[in-house]
Amino acid sequence: MIKVGILGGGQLGWMTVLEGQKLGFEFLVLEDKKDAPAGRVAPLYPTEKLDEFYAKADLITWEFEHLPDALLEKVADKLASPPEALFIKKSRVREKLFLRKLGLPLPRFEIASAKELPEAVESVGLPAVVKAEHLGYDGKGQYRVKTLSELKRILANHPPNARFVVEELVDFLAETSCVAVIPAEGEPLCYPMPYNYHLEGILYYNFVPFTERPEALNYALTVARALNFVGVLTVEFFLTKEGKLLVNEFAPRVHNTGHWTLDGAYTSQFENHLRAIT
Repeated sequence: MIKVGILGGGQLGWMTVLEGQKLGFEFLVLEDKKDAPAGRVAPLYPTEKLDEFYAKADLITWEFEHLPDALLEKVADKLASPPEALFIKKSRVREKLFLRKLGLPLPRFEIASAKELPEAVESVGLPAVVKAEHLGYDGKGQYRVKTLSELKRILANHPPNARFVVEELVDFLAETSCVAVIPAEGEPLCYPMPYNYHLEGILYYNFVPFTERPEALNYALTVARALNFVGVLTVEFFLTKEGKLLVNEFAPRVHNTGHWTLDGAYTSQFENHLRAIT
């Protein structure tokens, strides 16, 4: 019986365990919070017991990007995919530059230090979106800017050496995503693409089917192949009023925009992630 280790014990880890137990997998979860959701269904190991966690796991996956580099180095040879994806995702700056290098369609953006921020905003044009480099999830560190005078308030929330992504404010028709399943062997797929509605940076609801865009899977595959990634990888998009897909960000893991697959698909994203990595 395969023992799967999961880095992180949040709701994504919890759902992965529940779906994987149906397939006969055993699980152990590296998590310091004793009340973490995944602890209801699998044993938790605090980081002080990393060596024991590592020894017992046959392979290791993750449910969260913001993991210490030192931890990832210790478990790297059992990770289902190389940790490079996590290194990139821990920085909005690295992520945007990575996606640009791959030639994917993106909103216009500039990278700026705190000192360069006013110039970058003027270059991109107002209104704009200013995103702090680190802890970029669930709308954190993200600001809509209508006037240059607002930058003083933003800078007060960040250290002097902070870096930012300054992005054009896209007048989009909708937000959507490709939750892609990318196996080591076999045919990759993208679940039906949902309409995603966010409130204050957090997904509030979504529904399927919304749109079918074959290029979305190609974009996800471009990201995955550049990272030697296997498993579920999600790319979030803006759908413009002109009908164009612009990449907003990617997540190298199962994703909340794919929760609907638990009840709305024959095989959930969590089950398919486990099938892909094993």
